[in-house]
Amino acid sequence: MGRALLLAAVLVAWALPAEARQPVAPDPDELLLTRTLQRIETALVSSDKAAWLSLISTNADAGAAGEFFDAAVPRGVTRVVVHERDRQPLEGALPGDGHRMIVEIFMESGARGQLSTWRLDLRRPSGATAEPGSTDSPWRIVAHDRLQQVDVLHRLAPNRER
Repeated sequence: MGRALLLAAVLVAWALPAEARQPVAPDPDELLLTRTLQRIETALVSSDKAAWLSLISTNADAGAAGEFFDAAVPRGVTRVVVHERDRQPLEGALPGDGHRMIVEIFMESGARGQLSTWRLDLRRPSGATAEPGSTDSPWRIVAHDRLQQVDVLHRLAPNRER
């Protein structure tokens, strides 16, 4: 019985197309976009306005970006999760050099939380690349908007005395 299973597994693996058997290398642009979202998450969880502003394009309004950060990030953030929901090509950008992303951002402050949906327009400057092994990403935020927000989320805990 064991030999029959081994033979069946070998035949199935042999029958798969070559591209299905080869591990797929991650797309470098996808890795850079993921790194950008991670940097946003880090800036939010640490309430680091300077880190947020470092992600803003030199062509964007840094003052408006700072005001957005102050209004969007509650005090005492202890946990943040940034999750991409949708991505479209950015109008006016060369193909592959700009994305309009819809992201959901959950921020927790103690037992309270908020869930926001943001629109982020990301653009890569022409010819910009990241250095191998660098934690930086060439993608920069050129526009941002908070589409919706739910503030009154409370973590419920069981009453251990009952």
